Amino acid sequence: MGVACATGPAYWYSGPAHPRDDDAVLSPSGGDLQRHFTVVIIALDGRPLEASSTSELRIAPGPHAFRARVKFRQYATGWAQTWMEAEVHASFEARRGHTYLPDAVVAGSGVFGNVADMGVDYPATCLPSQRAGIARLLPPTAEINDGCLARR
Repeated sequence: MGVACATGPAYWYSGPAHPRDDDAVLSPSGGDLQRHFTVVIIALDGRPLEASSTSELRIAPGPHAFRARVKFRQYATGWAQTWMEAEVHASFEARRGHTYLPDAVVAGSGVFGNVADMGVDYPATCLPSQRAGIARLLPPTAEINDGCLARR
């Protein structure tokens, strides 16, 4: 069984690439299986993004805005589940060396975009695009106890 992996980082600025610590890092996808939703960035700073094409976005420190598609479970009864999709917008101020995960809040009938600031020294192996390959190989009830969730 093969596992599809995203390529390396995409540099979302012009000019030469900087060391990872000089950039901010934005994951192209996020979500929370316990809260039953996924978030996939579809545009960053007005430019379209193919989320599966990169494992991380290296962005310049400063203001950024994204559009994302959120898929969330509206309700579940027994074996039946109802999933909904929404498009959200969010803006944030990226800081040098910080890593950000796209996030969403589902409240009542509204869905709101957000980012989670994971701080500095957040391991690239904890990014959702890196962990997805691991999760696909495990049974659905398995938990991955590698320290990444404790950082949230």
